[in-house]
Amino acid sequence: MGPFSSPFVLFLLSGKLVIKLGDKEVEWDPNFRLYMTSKQSNPHYGPEVSGKTMIINYGVTQQGLTEQLLNVTVKHERCVRFACVSLLLQGGAS
Repeated sequence: MGPFSSPFVLFLLSGKLVIKLGDKEVEWDPNFRLYMTSKQSNPHYGPEVSGKTMIINYGVTQQGLTEQLLNVTVKHERCVRFACVSLLLQGGAS
């Protein structure tokens, strides 16, 4: 991320929303959207970036699909294990 990604301050000035970027004050437009792209097939961003943005992965590669499928499978397995443990605990308590 570049030097203007953080920190910035949004405030009200003379009835208008203004954002302070560096030493400049710019009027805020609520319709403003910033789209950034990456040539990496499966980019990884730290929590400081992920917490401030919405990341959408439109890239489709064999490795990316494999990683996504693995993540879905692991998430499903965790849910199944949690449900099994919960049933065992409920059955043991009665």
